[in-house]
Amino acid sequence: MAERAALVQRQGSEGWHVYHSRWGGTDRALSAVCAGVVPSDLPVSWAYDRSVSSFTRAVVGLDYLGTELLYREQGGQRTFLALWFGLPLDGTECRLEAGTAVEVYSLQDARNVRATFREFKGSLVDALESGDLPASAAPFALLGVARQLRGRELYVVWRGIGTCDLLYMEGRPPDP
Repeated sequence: MAERAALVQRQGSEGWHVYHSRWGGTDRALSAVCAGVVPSDLPVSWAYDRSVSSFTRAVVGLDYLGTELLYREQGGQRTFLALWFGLPLDGTECRLEAGTAVEVYSLQDARNVRATFREFKGSLVDALESGDLPASAAPFALLGVARQLRGRELYVVWRGIGTCDLLYMEGRPPDP
């Protein structure tokens, strides 16, 4: 299974370009970037996807299910773990664009954040299946666990019917 990554690069006054790589989300790639390698210099192929007007537009359009990592290059670089808000429940609509991009600082940090999030999602599914929690509460519970990751640059995106909303953002993005 591929470990996909997205790379969002600032292109001067032109806005941002979004690229995807099939293998840019591996542990080896993350470790290299955390050690100072520029994401676009990783030994993986980056395919151009689209241009966007701002970094937040790239975050809103991210496939959170199919993406492991999101890199931002603008002078320096930042690395974000992509966490999908979908739940493995029968009859629920799974939206690929609903999730959180949370800044991570190392491979171990990413593993810890991912494990905590997966554990929470497992407990949430159990509560939904047992009837202890109504399905309408799931997005708010996921938003709550994302907000516990304070002190990091964090973007939470929830895609509603026909809309796409950036619900929460901590830290300042490089542009609005």
